[in-house]
Amino acid sequence: MDGPKLAQQSFSLKNPILAFSDLSDKSKKDEQLGFMEMLAAFAKGVRNPLTHTHGKLEEQQKAFEYLCMASLFCRRIDDAKPKINSGT
Repeated sequence: MDGPKLAQQSFSLKNPILAFSDLSDKSKKDEQLGFMEMLAAFAKGVRNPLTHTHGKLEEQQKAFEYLCMASLFCRRIDDAKPKINSGT
């Protein structure tokens, strides 16, 4: 599994594999859902198009901003903890 489906399964609210917090209140659940949706969207809107357009050069500023987003996602994923039990 990869792309949006991987993000959705890994960070779902119902049974997350990884959680950004203890999911104990609405704010923490919103954070989990928001990052799950951003990761899925990044895979659809950035990763997928770029992997299917070999040889296309990105504008330097846009490429830098994509790398910044990817860096943020990597940092948050590195800090996430396994959460096997239901997060609802």
